[in-house]
Amino acid sequence: NTVRKNKLYNKPKDFMVGLGKMYARYKLIIDSGYNNVTWNSLVHASDREFARIFIPGSHKKSYHMFSNELGVLDYLANVDIRELNIEKYKELPVNEELVRKYESKGKKH
Repeated sequence: NTVRKNKLYNKPKDFMVGLGKMYARYKLIIDSGYNNVTWNSLVHASDREFARIFIPGSHKKSYHMFSNELGVLDYLANVDIRELNIEKYKELPVNEELVRKYESKGKKH
């Protein structure tokens, strides 16, 4: 949570990314086998920077699933946020404090 607070304080514009975009990026990272989930890949990188991860450069990797940026952007645009089940993420120990605070605020109204 300290890392989250520091990011919120020092890079508030990064939090302007939508949940749909973050989920689509996360899904591609996991589905491709890249498995390098970072702040930069989920939130901070531009669409172009993110797309380059999945396009072959001088070395072909197993997660290079697309031949160009448009293929990556098309994939991302077609991920349906409705398939996201956040319950498993709410149960992670790192999210315990955040979930407790959020859910207790909801009960006051």
